[in-house]
Amino acid sequence: MGSVPKGFPPIGLLEGLPLSTAVSVIPIAFACLVLIVGLAGANLAAGLSGTFVAHGSPTKAKILYDLKGRTQVANLTMAGVVLVDLAGMRYLLRHSRLEFIVALVTAVTVCVVGVTKGTVLAIALSLLNLIRRQCKPRDFVLARDEVGEPVYQKALPGMQSLPGIVVCRLDAELVYANASRFVDDVKAVVVGPPDPVRWLALGCAPVTDLDYSAGMSLRGLLDFAEARDVEVHLVRPDTELARCLNAFDLMGELPPERVHATLEEAFDAFRAAPACWGPAPCEGRTISHVGRDLDPAPRVTYPEKRRRGVEQLGSSLGS
Repeated sequence: MGSVPKGFPPIGLLEGLPLSTAVSVIPIAFACLVLIVGLAGANLAAGLSGTFVAHGSPTKAKILYDLKGRTQVANLTMAGVVLVDLAGMRYLLRHSRLEFIVALVTAVTVCVVGVTKGTVLAIALSLLNLIRRQCKPRDFVLARDEVGEPVYQKALPGMQSLPGIVVCRLDAELVYANASRFVDDVKAVVVGPPDPVRWLALGCAPVTDLDYSAGMSLRGLLDFAEARDVEVHLVRPDTELARCLNAFDLMGELPPERVHATLEEAFDAFRAAPACWGPAPCEGRTISHVGRDLDPAPRVTYPEKRRRGVEQLGSSLGS
């Protein structure tokens, strides 16, 4: 850029500027003066009437002048090219058809009815879309592919992350509007897989808060899992969610070994857990750890607490 002179700029004609050139720019300078005065009056009227301020867009006017535009059709064409984001609308149509409809309805309303009503309509439609997402969020069953990357599958009866474990995740905050539906979906997934479910892990990454209805729904889910002898685990809960769970006296039923920082950590803990759980005895069949081939493995019987119960029952009958 070179050196920048200090102080105020000098007032006067440029050095070396011919007088004929200076005279030729007088009409342009007068036109700019008229434009500025006109815009000032228009903005004064806009302020008194509560409408939007006016702007002359002299840069666009210069472009139209260079392109030999002489009618309002040229102005309307340029406004359409500049204001309507066709590429953005096409992107919305491909990735979110509902948001594309909201944007299109808003644009039509602004052009036909007015800017204020169009803006209010856009806010209302966006809020309704947000409520719809919270009331009917997507829930998934999480698994791992061959290279260890997480796979999100729609939560349906019969889905499982691994034989014996189901990892369910809700793609939204857990609130009264969706808690009951989420719990019902989880119950349907737990009772549906071909392999008896021993662990139910809840993916907590999207959930940072609970309201009263969500807390009671989770209480019902814990009772349901306990009745089926299924352990409930948490995956990636944050401190705020832990505080909410403590407030509803739910963390007492989830000891620290049932809280996992990552999905892989939960899978590793499951593989390391005893292979036989559940109400049915394992006598007569072999079970290997999940994730390994089902090769011959040592037979396992009832869990320790069931074995002790049978021994106590036999002792009491013998006496």
